[in-house]
Amino acid sequence: GIIDLFRRLKESDVYVVAATGFPDPITKALVERLGWVRDRHVDLVVNASQAGGGRPAPNMINFALRQARLLHIPDDQLGVIQPGFDYGRVMKVGDTEKDVEEGLRAGALTIATLEGTQGREKITSKGQPHHIVEHTRDILGLIASGTIALESYRA
Repeated sequence: GIIDLFRRLKESDVYVVAATGFPDPITKALVERLGWVRDRHVDLVVNASQAGGGRPAPNMINFALRQARLLHIPDDQLGVIQPGFDYGRVMKVGDTEKDVEEGLRAGALTIATLEGTQGREKITSKGQPHHIVEHTRDILGLIASGTIALESYRA
């Protein structure tokens, strides 16, 4: 269901980023195999080493916002929540407690999906996400019902 979600987001002109804690060689292999960039399902793939740090710090979120030209900050500010920026414009979806913690710390709309390796108790151990879904594709229902409003990307 992830491709259907990506399509729906792209139809709404949402800037889509896949973020991972995997090192560069694994990230590159995954991206190539999945074809998400090649097939234009995502605008950017970022990993912790590119962003200068990983979850739960906001490095990857800030790096993506900088790449989208929504934040104008130097490298040494990637790990810092930027006052004055509305992180509520960001939808953070993840399947780990660190994903949830990262999204909540930043003030992003945070959605936990239970299709990863962590169950409900573990994934909520660092905070309660705004939504918990069984499968990533269930986010489509949240969008269709108006529970989640999408904002078109404008740099």
